[in-house]
Amino acid sequence: MTQDENGEARVVALNEFYQYLDISLFPQSTEYMINYDYQLYGGESEDLKHIITTSIHNRVESIRQNPMVSAQEELIYEFSNPQMPLNEVANKLYDFIIANWRSNEQFNEMVNETVEAIKSSVVNVNTEQVMINLIFQTYAYIGSRSIYSVVSIINRDVAKLKYISGMQVTEEDYRVSGNDFIFPELNLTQEDVDLRQTWIVDSILRIWVHQPQVAFLILEYLIEFRILNPQLLIRKALSSDHNLIINNVSCMESMNRVLSGSAKSENFKDVILLLFSLIVDNLNATLKNLAPEDPSEEPRPDHQGLLQ
Repeated sequence: MTQDENGEARVVALNEFYQYLDISLFPQSTEYMINYDYQLYGGESEDLKHIITTSIHNRVESIRQNPMVSAQEELIYEFSNPQMPLNEVANKLYDFIIANWRSNEQFNEMVNETVEAIKSSVVNVNTEQVMINLIFQTYAYIGSRSIYSVVSIINRDVAKLKYISGMQVTEEDYRVSGNDFIFPELNLTQEDVDLRQTWIVDSILRIWVHQPQVAFLILEYLIEFRILNPQLLIRKALSSDHNLIINNVSCMESMNRVLSGSAKSENFKDVILLLFSLIVDNLNATLKNLAPEDPSEEPRPDHQGLLQ
């Protein structure tokens, strides 16, 4: 109930207030999802672009008309879309992950099967990038009922997720995983590992774009389980493309927790050096964009003229 310009009471529809409940990570979240998914599939097929655009717009409109949807219903997981080329392997992967327990050997076979399905179903894509997105978005989607669900399923599969993320799987990880199968060497360079880690961050932010506080909590747990290197999340947070650490309070709070959690780690010095390096880079880029005049290049007054 509010008052109009004449001081009379009027009823305001709740829909007017729902716009203020949108805490999406990016201002144009719908376009962000469309562009992200389209580029993930190669960014060349107009048919796929139409399918992705129509599907996401329909889901967003459906959610908009029902503001009381649950967190899981708000997730837009396009891999399972029947019109998309990877829906069958996505559904199979979903069933595989949701099972109570699968061996490392079974997981490795599933990863290989997923990679082959990507290669045969989609052309002109980065197979590893699609694979990372498919697997980590599926884990995030399955665990979307609560943070506890996410933590539980990640904790169950630490060795498996370390393997595909490029992180070292320790003897303790293998012991806890409950079987003797050793994952084959991937022979990744540091650049390859960093790319996989970057894709992991992007994949979680993509599927939880409407609930950034959940996205960052999941990423923090991936760091805690040493599946994700904190430096890659810091790079994303301080990227000048979106300035997430400035524009999103969940990101800022997450960075505080990540830095605090890294304080006793062996690589804390590297984390801090990276943080300040990125801050300096951003300040320099901002100053360059502002293009202040260089005082040394300003014309000097003609003192002779002033005396005349």
